[in-house]
Amino acid sequence: MQDDAILQFANGFGLQYASVISPPAWGQGKVRFLQLQDGSKLVVKEVAAASALQRLPLNVANELFDVLHQHPLHLCLPNEINGAYVHEEGPRRFMVFPWLGGDVPAAPQWSLSLEEHVKFIATMNKELASLPEILLRALKAFSFEVPFSSKAYRQRLSEASLFLDDELCSECDQLLKRRTSSWERDCFSQLTHGDLQTSNIVRPLGEKLIAIDVDNFTIANRYSDFIFILASRGADESEFFRLSSLYEDLYDSSGGSLNSNQLTLAFHVCLGYMATIVQRLKSASLKAGRSLPDAGLGPMQENDLDWMRDADPSCLDSVLIHMPRFRQAFAFLLREYAVESQ
Repeated sequence: MQDDAILQFANGFGLQYASVISPPAWGQGKVRFLQLQDGSKLVVKEVAAASALQRLPLNVANELFDVLHQHPLHLCLPNEINGAYVHEEGPRRFMVFPWLGGDVPAAPQWSLSLEEHVKFIATMNKELASLPEILLRALKAFSFEVPFSSKAYRQRLSEASLFLDDELCSECDQLLKRRTSSWERDCFSQLTHGDLQTSNIVRPLGEKLIAIDVDNFTIANRYSDFIFILASRGADESEFFRLSSLYEDLYDSSGGSLNSNQLTLAFHVCLGYMATIVQRLKSASLKAGRSLPDAGLGPMQENDLDWMRDADPSCLDSVLIHMPRFRQAFAFLLREYAVESQ
């Protein structure tokens, strides 16, 4: 553990911990659970290099969390220590969070239903939409939005094409072409969590659901988290219409109905997820010295399974288990919403 950047930060910051609690599989090494000498526990997290929080000046990042602490939110926010919430050590940034304990709904026995997930996203986005407009303007000044342009969209589409057939790629491209002149106002209308997957929603003992992993905060719109989760959870046609109505009713939007600009950004987020899986596949194939399999449009060969299992087991799970469901829901949502927004 001597080379562990998080523990080096904890030691340098004077967090006198007695032991390091083994972290769960998620977090990719960026999280440590510490038990302090007085028996209390803390969570120390390194802010991901790709996070929008890395782009903010340190004083602005701290002002953001100071404002968030003043509002009732279903969020686990970082502790204030020595007058700051985000701490910098060279090129790295760290945050210290309270230990919530309780149950993680991502575990099989606590899995959230899709309806519960949608209800929570509606609650979260409605709370974040109520934050002061001056905060939104300040964050926009430092490019806190989802990176979105025609070039970025087409780059993601090109990378994600491993999982998409020619027809779907064409429909994604047509969606971008329907973007209107008001796209910036429509797309970047509020602060969003940015990663409301099931494993980032926890239930402290005897308390309400709460979202963790706030270093993925970004400015987008009320549909970006929602459509990503419908795809991620594999929503089918029978669930789609009911959940869409439920989300709208709970959000109580007065901003009008979904338009092609909001839709384009939401699917840009989905394409980003698929592009990330493709990048991991490429990395695994290089590590194994194998060619990239046609993972998205047909069953993989047994020899592909063998080398991928050795190179990146979690990526193999994403491709075999998660991606087919994601792709099917993505295709349905794209066609259903695209017709609706025309």
